[in-house]
Amino acid sequence: MVTFSREDVIASCKEFGHLLHVPSGLLGSAVMQAIASNESSLGADSGSRQEASYSEGGRNYDAALEDSYGSASECSHGPWQMMFDNFTPETQAEIVAGRATITDYAQEFVRFFNAYVIRTRHAQTLDQIGEVWNLGHIGYDPEYVHKLNLAYQEATA
Repeated sequence: MVTFSREDVIASCKEFGHLLHVPSGLLGSAVMQAIASNESSLGADSGSRQEASYSEGGRNYDAALEDSYGSASECSHGPWQMMFDNFTPETQAEIVAGRATITDYAQEFVRFFNAYVIRTRHAQTLDQIGEVWNLGHIGYDPEYVHKLNLAYQEATA
């Protein structure tokens, strides 16, 4: 199982969080930390997590990606539990080889968050950020959003 220390995840959020293009009034490092809290208990559960919709027969299954990378392509990974296909090919190779670092995961999170959550899905609030991160779009996700808000409050305390 892949784990990162709570201290290392929080330090990465502080180091890279200012690069997030978050809506006015939100603190990027706290958003990053809150998502890591929801997704991996701040790094304690950062290992690969099988995702049904990315597995064979699922709506997001990619046979070519699985042929290249095996079952890792059907999983989310790291402290922010990003889907494998959202990482760059260089980081995908590092994940499969077991060499991906907290810095790799943090930089990839920032790149994908800005491109998808903000530029593509236009999330404008913490609630919308949580919905997009968990569902892939702005939609109804009260349990995830509630936990995210609590984790954000803790990160800003």
